[in-house]
Amino acid sequence: RFVVQYNYFCYNGQYYHQVRGGAIGSPLTLIIANCYMFFFEQDIGEQIENTNALYFKLY
Repeated sequence: RFVVQYNYFCYNGQYYHQVRGGAIGSPLTLIIANCYMFFFEQDIGEQIENTNALYFKLY
């Protein structure tokens, strides 16, 4: 929680406190995003299996 709540950045010589979201480039933000997507995709997969729907995934 500490890492996500206390993000500061510098823009044009002025420092700002980021109040929403995670800092891009932070190693912890990457891990949190990957965990979120893993569980999100599992939920979608279960819904598709239960409804016999067709699902395409492109990257």
